[in-house]
Amino acid sequence: MRSKRFASALLCSCVLLLIVAQPALCADLEGLDDEGHHEEHVHKRAPAQAQQQHVDTKTQPPAADASDNVVYDLRSKKLKQQAERIAALEKMPRKLVGQYEVACVAFLLLFLINLVVGRTTNAGIAAAWAREFLGEGNFLERNFSKVEAGKNGGLIKEAGHCYKVYGTGRRHVEGLTVTLDLKARQDLISRIWSLVWPSEDSVIFEAVLREASTPQTVLAVGTPKAVRKIKDAYLDVVKYTKKVGGGQVSGWPGDKLHILAEHSAVFTDIFGEARVSQAFNPSGPYPRALRYFRSLYVSSESSEGTGPNKRLLRLTLALPSARNMADLAPYVALVPLLIDLFGSYRLPPDLKRKAEATRAKEGDSAEEELRKRRLEELAQRKLDKLAEEKARIARLPPAERQKAEDKLAKKQMEKQMRKRSVRVG
Repeated sequence: MRSKRFASALLCSCVLLLIVAQPALCADLEGLDDEGHHEEHVHKRAPAQAQQQHVDTKTQPPAADASDNVVYDLRSKKLKQQAERIAALEKMPRKLVGQYEVACVAFLLLFLINLVVGRTTNAGIAAAWAREFLGEGNFLERNFSKVEAGKNGGLIKEAGHCYKVYGTGRRHVEGLTVTLDLKARQDLISRIWSLVWPSEDSVIFEAVLREASTPQTVLAVGTPKAVRKIKDAYLDVVKYTKKVGGGQVSGWPGDKLHILAEHSAVFTDIFGEARVSQAFNPSGPYPRALRYFRSLYVSSESSEGTGPNKRLLRLTLALPSARNMADLAPYVALVPLLIDLFGSYRLPPDLKRKAEATRAKEGDSAEEELRKRRLEELAQRKLDKLAEEKARIARLPPAERQKAEDKLAKKQMEKQMRKRSVRVG
């Protein structure tokens, strides 16, 4: 609905611009026509004037001094320049200049209108979210001892389409970052690009979990499109997880949400909790909230972890319209609950041993891969150095070149002999 209203506003603005610019365009074209007639008249008179000037030069007596010749040369040069201007004007399309001016003014006006409307729209969405979830006694103040917010307790504006708020001071977590990632409506190019590749407004809750209290596990839950993006973005999901079913969780919408888990028991234990399962049950008390859920990503091996701590929990939701912002309340309230559930979860002994063995094996393979890559780089450097040496020898005089080639061949033979002796030993 907002995009339709915006398109209608842009269409009306363009029509209004063309109506306003039409008289100016007509005046420009009339001016060009008058100028063309004037230049054409001058063009017709120019040969006659030149001929008359030629006759005058024949009949006039020889110049008394050099000043008359200078005046004559200036007149001839002026007539020649005038004829060249007339010829260039005849080749130029008369309506071209006016059309370019109108197009440039229209684009500039469209850019300014989109800039103002886009900023206003994004600011309105951010304000609606802040009114709903950052008011007095909001979920951050209730669950975190310190909240870093913007003016009047609102969101911190980092860009025209990005707003953030931070919370710290809670067990099991080092900090929580809430990011409103909106469409770049203020950017005209992004607005046009979104017509080809549509995007949506989203809110992202990202918590860095404490290493001491988080189990070794990787879990990704989301819509099919979101799960595919997570697999492409995170290598740990590809390494450690497999697709599991959600049939053990009551009311799980298996046709709408896919699950990638390292341990199926972790998913069952966390999502089997009554308050969590209600939020994902289409027949539960929050059926309208489920349409805005996009993904949940929890990992003890995330590549986006800060420093040595790689434990991360990220919940991504789509943003509804400003008047339906309250529909997100069940999932916003779910954020501190998920932090506590994952932070206090303890893997069974067999799963813990399996997770440690998997990571040890993965670490060994990573070290082996690193060793192979270093050996390949070393061999490549040696080949490059040998190629440079051969190129240097090729530039030497013939007598010196033969000596250098013999010396290089002898050196290569000695290296081969050393390698063979090491293998035999």
